[in-house]
Amino acid sequence: MSARRGWMIASVDLTEAARRPLFWLWAVVMALNAWLMSRGIWIYRSVDTSLGSPRAWANSEFQIGFVLPLLSFLLIAFFVAVAAGMPVIRDRERRVDAILQATPLTPGEYVWGKFIAALAACLAVMAVFLAVLLLFVHGLPDASTPDIYGPFEALAYLRPMLLLLLPGLVFTAGAAFLIGAATGRPILVFLLPVVLLPFLQDFVWRWFPPDLGPVAGAALRYLDPSGFRWLKETWLR
Repeated sequence: MSARRGWMIASVDLTEAARRPLFWLWAVVMALNAWLMSRGIWIYRSVDTSLGSPRAWANSEFQIGFVLPLLSFLLIAFFVAVAAGMPVIRDRERRVDAILQATPLTPGEYVWGKFIAALAACLAVMAVFLAVLLLFVHGLPDASTPDIYGPFEALAYLRPMLLLLLPGLVFTAGAAFLIGAATGRPILVFLLPVVLLPFLQDFVWRWFPPDLGPVAGAALRYLDPSGFRWLKETWLR
């Protein structure tokens, strides 16, 4: 019975999310980024062009893995924070929480239903992004630059999505939901991605002092929910 009540909360929230302009705007923005990736615009380039090595395919696992962690905190984190942090706050503003106290619904069912709905809505937008990327790469590629595409490999898309984008998305959603539920203040929810990005960009992604020991380096890698520091240490440095 408890799972059924939790699913009812989640289904109501998912229906409401589908009517919100935020998710449609986010889906359009992600579709645009998928098009940029398919045209080789969102692409890693070597600083030293004299090396003469071939550039990675636009749909290679390396290239997709390079772009997704950047997208997750340059762009996606803001939408995820709003989507996950605001539902409980909106319910409090509407005084829905007072009505729910008169029902058999438990706090755990309510909280998990709300969070699962927010997370599912975010994953739906990521599914749109992946579908549009596949469409533009393999269905409607750029005919003027056919050499930037490689053969279709499902793992080239799925592994970066699961290992480099999904953990950061779940982390941001969980942190935003916690802040929204604990404080009830939208400004703190909106501040989360604003604080996260400079912290990751200036301290985690770019800070490589020569005297940094292996233990400290490993700690910084674990502090990075995007996995981008590991990617830079392993393949780019």
